[in-house]
Amino acid sequence: MLLQKEKELDLVGLVERLDKLDVLILKKFYVTNEEFPSDIKLYAFPILFKELKEIHNIKLTEDAIRKRLKKLCEIGLITQVKNSNPSIFLPKDGMKEKVKELIRLYISYLGLENIGFI
Repeated sequence: MLLQKEKELDLVGLVERLDKLDVLILKKFYVTNEEFPSDIKLYAFPILFKELKEIHNIKLTEDAIRKRLKKLCEIGLITQVKNSNPSIFLPKDGMKEKVKELIRLYISYLGLENIGFI
């Protein structure tokens, strides 16, 4: 019981550290609406940046998106492939369910369930 409470507090702490764009980026990696093994996705930075700009109409610079990706890596929600050019980011091993729960909690926390968030 106590362990479950600690996990919930941990997720709530993460929700408070993230914003809508962070959650949108996480959804790109973890919510593909596909069956296993395609239920998660990796991205080369230029492709992710292009999708964020063109599909989601995000008006941030490449540097700003890189900083957000770095923050998500530091938190431990995604990982960057070392020595890759272009930079490749992928879901962190063993984090799929936790990140999906984090996304659900974020949407619920802000009351966005019924408005087609992101």
